[in-house]
Amino acid sequence: MLTVYFLISLFVCIVCLASLGLLRKRMQPLLLLHGYFAGTALMQQSFTVISLNLHYVRPALTWQSFWSVKLPGLFCMPVLLLWALLLLLSDKYHPGGKIALVAAVLLLMTSVDVGINKAGFIEALHWNVLYSLIRYVMILLVLWGYLTLLRSRMRKEGVAGL
Repeated sequence: MLTVYFLISLFVCIVCLASLGLLRKRMQPLLLLHGYFAGTALMQQSFTVISLNLHYVRPALTWQSFWSVKLPGLFCMPVLLLWALLLLLSDKYHPGGKIALVAAVLLLMTSVDVGINKAGFIEALHWNVLYSLIRYVMILLVLWGYLTLLRSRMRKEGVAGL
């Protein structure tokens, strides 16, 4: 069962990385690159603080569990955060539609955490779904502020494509 979940996780990561091509058509490449790396750093650091320092979760000690926890944090979650930011910053959608789509992305990210817990890759000690949701909302807000500041600085400097 662990191998099946690991293969599903690997497939979803490949699909998320392939969706970067679609994001490239809609976002400036420098913003995309900065957003991806900042999202990855925020995801990994927040998980480290939660799992190691606060002892809310305890990872299992197998290679499949290690990679099944790390792969979504390295590939899926930053791409999903970038899609949520693209939806928030887009002028094509009504504000109610933006909120609904971003809520769906946050629900998807939270369901990945629940799936990892149900598969037995991590053991939740003092953890619930609300903690995951708060974590992702905070990361989304920090990333939104960072990319908005970066975009305004790039416009001020006259970077092409903005």
